[in-house]
Amino acid sequence: MLGSEGGGSDLGAGFVHNTQTPRGSTGGPISSPTVATRRDPNRSIRRTDKGSEQRLRASQLGAAAVQEAFAKVITRRAFADRVGIHATTLRRWETDGIVTPDLVPVLGIRTMVFTETDVAFGRAVKQRLEERPGRLSVREAAAQVREQHKTSRSRRDARDARDAGA
Repeated sequence: MLGSEGGGSDLGAGFVHNTQTPRGSTGGPISSPTVATRRDPNRSIRRTDKGSEQRLRASQLGAAAVQEAFAKVITRRAFADRVGIHATTLRRWETDGIVTPDLVPVLGIRTMVFTETDVAFGRAVKQRLEERPGRLSVREAAAQVREQHKTSRSRRDARDARDAGA
């Protein structure tokens, strides 16, 4: 058999197949010479034309405009973050009628938007539930917060009327 010396396989006359990986002084594989992997600094890795640069810039400007527009409104995610509840909890509250977002177009996209009053109400409901864990349903807590808000508002209106008449 040709090339059988050294225990290699038959690759043709005088060739010996080496099955071992060469090892360096650290025991790991010998790396390729750095000269072979170096790139020419005068050569561009990726060619870009003026049109693709303009499209990229326009895309970046568009993304910035979308972020700016959505930063001005309180979306579902922002509401959940501000109140300190999970998005699933917010969906349950919406289903139960605890909070009702307005459907507002933002950049032509119909978006569920909350107000600062909604956020304050949501925080109050969450606080009421935390004060009485397991003793109140969400609906009961929301009803108590609404009643408390009505009572405080009517007291404030009466005080303002009295102060205006004096």
